[in-house]
Amino acid sequence: MDSTLRYFTLFLVAMTFALVTSCTRETEPAEGPDAPSEVSQPDEIPLIYHMSFISRYTQKLYFAGDAENWELADIYNHEIEEISEDIVARGEMHDGIDISQLMESMLLPQVERLEEAIDAGDRRMFLDRYNVMIQSCNNCHQSSDYGAVKVTVPESNSFNQDFSAN
Repeated sequence: MDSTLRYFTLFLVAMTFALVTSCTRETEPAEGPDAPSEVSQPDEIPLIYHMSFISRYTQKLYFAGDAENWELADIYNHEIEEISEDIVARGEMHDGIDISQLMESMLLPQVERLEEAIDAGDRRMFLDRYNVMIQSCNNCHQSSDYGAVKVTVPESNSFNQDFSAN
């Protein structure tokens, strides 16, 4: 039994060593047609990644504003504004279309108008301006040859989040 325990301990030490060295070993860069050309930098994150967050925050913004939770609505509106401003600052071009310019001229003014409704705590103004923002999103998608992406006003809450005001 003593030799079995010794072999088992030796086995565990060897496996631990193999695991540690395999996790810390430097690897050679991949080569060939499937190899990435560069390591992605934060400013190289694909546009679709940013747009998916805008979509998510836009839905949450709707539920917060509809529930008149102005503090929460302000948070989501601010997140949309920050992401949009980052895209504008990047000078995002896609297939020869200046996405940054479109966002600056179409989305950001609507975000500012929504901020006014949030600050006023006016649900009707918020809902009207939210609808205008959604239409601006769809107009932008048309202008950038992504008309297949059609944004709608949410009909039901699919988030595991309570949007009501305290």
